[in-house]
Amino acid sequence: LLDWDTTAVEDGVYTIKLEARDSADNKDSGSKHWVEVTVDNTKPSSVITSYGLADGEEVETNDFSGLIEGTATDATSGVDHVLLSISHLGFGEDESNREYWDATNSAWVATDSLFRANGTTNWNYQLTDIPEGFYNVTSHAVDLAGNVENTYTIKIVYDKTIPEVNLTIDPSSPDGDRGWYRFINPTITLGASDNYDLDHIEYQWNSTTGTWTNYSAPFNLPGEGQNIIYYRSVDKVGNVSDLGVKEVKLDGTNPAGAPLNVKVSNITSNTADAEWEAPDPDDDVAYYRLSWKHEDGTVRGAETGFDDFKHQLDQLY
Repeated sequence: LLDWDTTAVEDGVYTIKLEARDSADNKDSGSKHWVEVTVDNTKPSSVITSYGLADGEEVETNDFSGLIEGTATDATSGVDHVLLSISHLGFGEDESNREYWDATNSAWVATDSLFRANGTTNWNYQLTDIPEGFYNVTSHAVDLAGNVENTYTIKIVYDKTIPEVNLTIDPSSPDGDRGWYRFINPTITLGASDNYDLDHIEYQWNSTTGTWTNYSAPFNLPGEGQNIIYYRSVDKVGNVSDLGVKEVKLDGTNPAGAPLNVKVSNITSNTADAEWEAPDPDDDVAYYRLSWKHEDGTVRGAETGFDDFKHQLDQLY
C-alpha cells in the first residue's frame, strides 16, 4: 500500500514505478508497473463576463435580459463545471426579504442553493423571471480534481421604470386676464420621484432641441411673452420620464399706444355706438376693453377682439 501526501508537492504529472521485491531485495521482473498520477492542488478560476465587470463591481442598468455569461479556466486537471448562486432584492425592501434562484423549480425562494451553469470553460445561464431590483451573482468553478473556486461576484441593479416629474407654479392663479401674469413673475418649482434613484431634473425654454439645463432651485420666467417650459427627469440608470410641458404667460408692459379717434355716436335713451381706430403700432394689442357708467353709478364694461373697432354701449340711463 502506497501512502503519498500530494498536498505538499507541485501540480503536475508524476510517474510512479511499482515492482515487487523480497526481504533480500530480489526483484520480480514481471511485477514492474508504471503509473502516472496527476497532482492538482490549485483551485480553478471563473470570470462573469456579463457587463464586463471586475470581481465585486456593480452595474446600474435598464437593460437586463436575465442572461448570465462567463468563462472558467484550470491549468492542470481542467474545468469540470461551474456553480452559480443568484439572489434578488426588490427596491425599497428589507434585506430579510432577499430571495434566491431555485434552478430546479425556476422560482425565487427564501433559501440559497447552488446550481450548475451550462458549459465549462465558456458557460451561461438564463434566468426566466427577471423582476426589477438588486441582483448578486456569484460563480464557483470546480475542476476535475474537485478543487472549488472561492467565488467571483458581480452586482446588477436593474431598473426599467421611468421616473416621474412634476411642476408647481406660485402663484398658481395669474394676476392678469386670460391666463396672463402682469405684476408678478411667478416662481416655478420642479420635482421628481423614482422607484430606485433619481439622477437629475432638466428643463429648457421654448424648445426641445436646445441645451437642457439641470434644475437646482426654483426659478422665474426668463422674460415677458408666451413662454413654454419643457421639463423631464432622468434616473441613475438612464431612464427618462415623460416630457412635461407648461405654458406660462407674462406681460407687465402697457400697450405702446392708445386707441385713436375714439368717438361715441347715435346716442339714444339707452344706447350709444362707440368707435375707434387702432393705435400705431398695434402689434402688441390683444383686445380692447371698454367701460361706461350707468347714471346710478354702476360701472359696466365689455371686451372686443384686437381687430374689432366698434361696440354698442347699453343700459346708459
